[in-house]
Amino acid sequence: MRFAAILTVLDEADLLPAALDHLRRIGVGMTVLVDRGSSDGSRDVAREYERDGDLWLLRAPRDDPAEQWTRLSVRIARATGADYVLFPETHEYWLPRGGSLHDLGTEDRAHDTLVVEGFNVVIGPSGPLAPTVIRPEAYGDVLLHAQPIPD
Repeated sequence: MRFAAILTVLDEADLLPAALDHLRRIGVGMTVLVDRGSSDGSRDVAREYERDGDLWLLRAPRDDPAEQWTRLSVRIARATGADYVLFPETHEYWLPRGGSLHDLGTEDRAHDTLVVEGFNVVIGPSGPLAPTVIRPEAYGDVLLHAQPIPD
């Protein structure tokens, strides 16, 4: 199974290294980073990763209409040649149970889409209450919260 990710960014240079490293660790073989006009060095960060050959850097205007962006996303996804394409946000960390997307057993499924439950990591006064590198052995340390926190 081949997995790709399409990651859309705008001024997220501080989040990119951890996000791109995590995608590689969980088995994403190709990441397409679509920059929507960053001015904070996001493209420079992406160029460093682009050298490894598993990242494509594309530029798209901030004000592209949603329907145009949707059509472009489908074309990009097909161009990767991947069996499955993830559409994460830069601050999202997909946590496959076994640590790799390849452990999901997708080859036995007759579905075109995998549904992934989303949870928010609780943020405390001193930052995220989660390990800085998220691997299966640290999953127990990740505090998940499925409901909004009052106040």
